[in-house]
Amino acid sequence: MKSVFMVFVLLLFTRVVSAQGSVTLRLSETDISGSTPGETVEASIIINDIYMPEWIGGWQMTFGYEEAVLTWNGTVSDPFAGISYLNPVIQIGTLGFIGISPTGLMFNLNLPLFETLNPGDTIITYTFTYHGGETDLLWAEPTQFYDWNFEPFVMTTINGCVCNLTDYDVTFHVTADDEDLQGAIITIGNLWLETDENGLATFSLSDGQYDYIVTKPGYADEEGSFTVAGAPVDIEVEMVECYDVTFNVIPADSTIIIINGDTLVSGETICLPNGDYWVTVLNPGYYPFEGLITVASAPLSIEIILDPQLIEVTFFVNCCGEPLSGIPITINGYTIITPETGIVVFSLIPGNYSVLVGGYTFTITGTTYIDADVCSEVTFEVTDEMGQPLEGVSIEVNSDYFLTDISGVASTCLQVGTYSYSASKPGFISQTGTFEMDTIPQTVGIVMSLTTWEVSFNITGYECDNEFEELLVIANGDTMFVGQTIFLPNGNFTVDIAIEGCPPLVTTSIVIDNGPQTFEINIEDFPKVYIAVEGYAGMLPGVEVIVDDEDTLYTNYNNIGFYCAEFCVTGGNHWIYFPDYAIWSYFTFECTGSTYQILQVGLNEYDYPKDSLTITIYPNPSKGRFYFELQNQVSEPLEIQVLDLTGRVVYSGEPANTKKTEINLSDQPTGMYFVRVKTEDKFLIRKIVIQ
Repeated sequence: MKSVFMVFVLLLFTRVVSAQGSVTLRLSETDISGSTPGETVEASIIINDIYMPEWIGGWQMTFGYEEAVLTWNGTVSDPFAGISYLNPVIQIGTLGFIGISPTGLMFNLNLPLFETLNPGDTIITYTFTYHGGETDLLWAEPTQFYDWNFEPFVMTTINGCVCNLTDYDVTFHVTADDEDLQGAIITIGNLWLETDENGLATFSLSDGQYDYIVTKPGYADEEGSFTVAGAPVDIEVEMVECYDVTFNVIPADSTIIIINGDTLVSGETICLPNGDYWVTVLNPGYYPFEGLITVASAPLSIEIILDPQLIEVTFFVNCCGEPLSGIPITINGYTIITPETGIVVFSLIPGNYSVLVGGYTFTITGTTYIDADVCSEVTFEVTDEMGQPLEGVSIEVNSDYFLTDISGVASTCLQVGTYSYSASKPGFISQTGTFEMDTIPQTVGIVMSLTTWEVSFNITGYECDNEFEELLVIANGDTMFVGQTIFLPNGNFTVDIAIEGCPPLVTTSIVIDNGPQTFEINIEDFPKVYIAVEGYAGMLPGVEVIVDDEDTLYTNYNNIGFYCAEFCVTGGNHWIYFPDYAIWSYFTFECTGSTYQILQVGLNEYDYPKDSLTITIYPNPSKGRFYFELQNQVSEPLEIQVLDLTGRVVYSGEPANTKKTEINLSDQPTGMYFVRVKTEDKFLIRKIVIQ
């Protein structure tokens, strides 16, 4: 059976531009007469019959060989190997070997640029392992070469041969206890045979020096060498029965056992014949063990416990330099809790250890002292809502308290874990939260808001008949109407009481001290607007007055001594409307003092803007009984009111539209009264006297 070598030489550059030439490839005749099985031999490819030094490139060079004689061992050389960037690249065709034979080989050879080949040059050399025998090296298929113009050369290939050698029988006879031993394996280089029932195995080998080894389970290995020198060779091998010896060493890791020239690991078994054996057991960090064992026709299982060479390693467990107690230290699954000093001493075997201390990992590598600082710094940065640092904030973490400095900063050292904190300062709302502490320093930002309290104001000292929504309270930059509340923090504040659009009426100071409060503020001098309606009979009571389309009052006898409507208004421009007379009036309230507005609605009895009624009242004066008589006809409902000088209504009625109605006021005191007659769009006032 033949195997095939495929050699690829990539054409990188050529220069011949002449007509087609010829080239001969010759496989070298390899003389292996001095070789022995297991040695390496070389077979070269030589180029001949080119006209002159040429730039040439090759493509797919292949040849075969007899696999029982030569086995590819994976090396190749070429005349350009000194050019480092173009060393040959070797790939195994099917990536594997079966028995002693490859299933196929592929060679990629990159020829260097600007390189010529001359007749007789060795273009590539293959290295093989020789097994003995003879063979020809044969080209498997044509090989193509190309010139500068990629024109093929005329190719001639010449096969090579391995020179003929004479083989001689080498016979092994294997026995044990003087009995033939079947099934023993004899290995010579890459060749091996198994003894038959007579304990025999025969090789065909050429002249040379050979090494062998004989193995069989349950027997001690036998080794030796022999020489073939033009004649057959007989070799007797006596094998000795052996017994399994197993060593179990504690600790097993990194332990080696040396016995009978062999090196074992813990749990490994060696087969030894009867006898005494010296054993050495070694493990770094432990005292060596040496002793004698005896194999006496039976398997052995030997357990050895090594004594450690201990060193003391001291741990100082601390938190930023302060000793910590109650902290677990774990090494190799063993845990110790630190005392108050934070110092723990371990006796350890020399080596590398990973130690877990309070959530931190430390590595011991040839040291005897570990400063185990298991804390990291956490910094609290406290500001108010405006971003200004807050000094004197009390921070509580892990039952410890500390205060922020002038920069609003406080710090402490903590172990790995989850923590809750609280921050408090008088006059500010306390803050709470949590944070995760790991091996990296942390910063916790806290924003604190001022504590506020509900504050209200009770304003006294002003008297206004209209609803007074325009009176304002201004405190801490906030403005509200009377009756509203404001929220203020602890501290001293200035409060202004003012009419909208006017300077403050009152300015005072208040103090907020840890609780809701109500303040009494008195206004002694408050400017007002007095509006009077003057008719032919003087100041008229009971006249409806509307200010700014919002507040409505009636003129009544006032403490200033005449009939008027008293208003409290804001500073600025205002309008007054008298619905009974359909009259508007404009005035300005200057905030500097009270304002008096007098509106004249008629200087004679019949001068009324809405008066289209004609009435007669008689007798006038009277004793209290008089008659009202309508002189013209009206279709809408009619209302009659009699008012005294204070504006109080002493009579009210809705008579039918007749010409005469009796009104009896005999129960009223003597004096002047006003009779007001109204319809939906008509209005009339008359004066009567009761004697």
